[in-house]
Amino acid sequence: MHKEIILNSFLEYDRFLQTVDKVNKSVWNALFSIRTYYALYARSLRQQTMFSSLKHLLKICYVLVFFPFFSCCISRDSKKVLLCTEDQMFLGLDHEIEIARIERKWFFSFRLTGWLHVIVEFITCVRVLLSNKGIYKTNVMFFLFHLLDYLIIYQTVNMGKIKVLIVENDLFPAQVAIIQKAKDCGIKTIKIEESFIDSIRHNNVLCEYYFCPGEFYYHIRSRFEINKELKYLSGGMIGWDRLSHYKSLPSEEKRRILFIAQHSAVVDDIFYINEVLSAIGSDDLLYIKVHPRDARSRFRDYINNAQCVVIQDQAIDNYALISKMDYCFSVSSVLAVEAKHIMDRVFFINYGESSESDGFDYVGAGNYFDVVSSHQQLIDILKGEFKGKTKECCYKGFNQGYPESQKKLKDCICEILGEVKK
Repeated sequence: MHKEIILNSFLEYDRFLQTVDKVNKSVWNALFSIRTYYALYARSLRQQTMFSSLKHLLKICYVLVFFPFFSCCISRDSKKVLLCTEDQMFLGLDHEIEIARIERKWFFSFRLTGWLHVIVEFITCVRVLLSNKGIYKTNVMFFLFHLLDYLIIYQTVNMGKIKVLIVENDLFPAQVAIIQKAKDCGIKTIKIEESFIDSIRHNNVLCEYYFCPGEFYYHIRSRFEINKELKYLSGGMIGWDRLSHYKSLPSEEKRRILFIAQHSAVVDDIFYINEVLSAIGSDDLLYIKVHPRDARSRFRDYINNAQCVVIQDQAIDNYALISKMDYCFSVSSVLAVEAKHIMDRVFFINYGESSESDGFDYVGAGNYFDVVSSHQQLIDILKGEFKGKTKECCYKGFNQGYPESQKKLKDCICEILGEVKK
């Protein structure tokens, strides 16, 4: 049912966009910017209170009043290639690539023309949204606030001397505004990946180019008509090149098994932790890595278990920890995919039927990872009787550029700009 809601919400909003034909391009782009927000949240927000709607209405009024004194900035340097991201993992990536995030700043210079332009387009968007009978109007204030954010960022952002814009997130209004502004300014745009995707929530790429990590990603992106003009680049996950510095060095004494817990409302990984704990030997140690956003109280029963080590310190080097393990299990953590770059014996575990609406495509990932589907298979793995897929198999589907994805990206940028590769 969850899958149908997500899919229907995308189709529902897409049908709405197809009927919007009597507005200018900028208004249509603004309405498109909240497409993903609508698909993911439109129906779930029905339970929101009147207080929540009032809060968003006040935020809209505040922004409309003080907008003339705001400016959006992403570039401070004079570099021609910019990676727009909120992720700290990219800091120090390459001296030729500027790393920046979207910043909203005060500046005291009233711009009446720009303010009026945003007001007019915002009112037009509100009129179009409220007049359509095919979409949910519940908690419309939530969507209007983010739509206004798009209009303001697009109107005020200064793209500087950028010639190539690289983005990881191209789904939400603020990022859509930056990408659309770049494209309208003739700036080349490249979408990169640093995590899982699925065909439910990730069905379009807004950028001109797609730095595709591997077969798994190409299979999902290429199936959608909205990506028919997309230009694919043979790529990888540039932030993951650093994993090549870690080598698998398990202990020669006790076997160490790592379970990477996953913060999820869909799958209860406590069941699978107990499954692994019941299958390991009496001399083995089970390390449980708690997710940063997880409720630590869930793991209280394991803290006093002499066979378990619960890791709650978020400052720990996850990859150094992984390199000391003999086995690694997880329900669907991205960290498990990263672990597969360090060691071979990494397994996803899920006994039941699943769909992509769970946030992870076990069927598609099964071509590159081993998925434990029964307790007996788990026992066979821990006995060493099951030979799983290698690290190299993982690279093929998820990160074909590893460990030189950064170099591949730089080569692609040079090719796009018509420059000679260094």
